[in-house]
Amino acid sequence: MHDMAVMQLEPADVDVRMVVLGHSHKTSIVEGDDVLFINLGSAGPWRFSLPILVAGLLIDDGRVRPRMLTLALWSQLAAFV
Repeated sequence: MHDMAVMQLEPADVDVRMVVLGHSHKTSIVEGDDVLFINLGSAGPWRFSLPILVAGLLIDDGRVRPRMLTLALWSQLAAFV
């Protein structure tokens, strides 16, 4: 889903536990009303003055734990080559 504002239903009302958003390149994790809203962010080249930051999920023993991961800048990676 690209935009929560155009969502035509309440996720919790239809037993949805997670909504994955995208396209904005803005990583976010919001938990509320038994629903996890996660925007995956952007793992590509740096743009829009936004950090290269992605959201991910750790799934273990039936539990889902959202996490944000900062990725190294390409210029920093060059130092390791």
